[in-house]
Amino acid sequence: MENDRKLRDILQRLIDGRQKPEDKEKIAYWLDHLDLGEKMDEQSLDKLKSRSIGELRDMIAPSPQSSGKYNAYYRWAAAAAVVLLLAVTALWVTPAKFREAQEGDSAIAYNEHRTTAGQRKLITLADGTRVWLGNVSKIRYLKEFAGKREVYLDGQAFFEVQPDADKPFLVYAGDLSVKVLGTSFDVKYYTKDREPAVSVESGKVSVVPTNSKEQWILQQGQQVIYNPKEHTGAVQKADLSLVLGWKRGELIFREKTLAEISVLLARWYDVDIQVQSSELRSCQLSMSVKDESLQRVLGMLAVVGNFHFKIEGRKVTIW
Repeated sequence: MENDRKLRDILQRLIDGRQKPEDKEKIAYWLDHLDLGEKMDEQSLDKLKSRSIGELRDMIAPSPQSSGKYNAYYRWAAAAAVVLLLAVTALWVTPAKFREAQEGDSAIAYNEHRTTAGQRKLITLADGTRVWLGNVSKIRYLKEFAGKREVYLDGQAFFEVQPDADKPFLVYAGDLSVKVLGTSFDVKYYTKDREPAVSVESGKVSVVPTNSKEQWILQQGQQVIYNPKEHTGAVQKADLSLVLGWKRGELIFREKTLAEISVLLARWYDVDIQVQSSELRSCQLSMSVKDESLQRVLGMLAVVGNFHFKIEGRKVTIW
């Protein structure tokens, strides 16, 4: 059947290391809906899970000497074993993450919200949780929560979670997962972000990185600054007035390099900023502004940082 062929192709790509981004999501969706009936008991599944990847390859891609009759039961069991083995050996993403179904899959209904540079958006989820989405960010979640309440974030957002002791609220951002029952907190994790962070305004959250034994329990007023390359984090006191400035429409940076400030300004004003000297890029500056034009902000920074700038459409040059 067509689904059987697709499944075998995907599993073969996984074993050969040629998987596509959508493969893990499709496998997860199929496994979530898998019904092995009475043919598979726990003992049989444990035996399959303990087999080597090489043995599983034989099950998925039979040798030319095989009969050609390919039992669907073993094909599904191999799929489950591959996914479980890859997950526990840290070669793939966490099980919770790959439950995010493939975009466009008609069987699961998702809501998705995006913001552009300088834009903020307030979203109310089905459970009453409120989400403030920062600029150049994206959030995706099931239209109706069943069991766990899970959302997927790329960028920055502040969450005011509706308490529900029976349904934990989970946020997946990059390779971090944040779990809460009812609290308010900020998650910042942009693609290529050097210092993602989770900051707690009220309550308590658990933060766990993928493929790591680390776990950070954050109390009110604490934050963890995460290092994506090392999969390590540092817990410290959070300056919430600084962290949540964006939510109030304030652009705040304290002792940030001009290189870091350029990234913030690019997200805020939808521009491409080029700083022409390494000395200027490492210059540290501080500022707090609200509802100011890019021209005005750069003008104030130029006085303190002793530099010149030119704005041409969406291109900004600093020298």
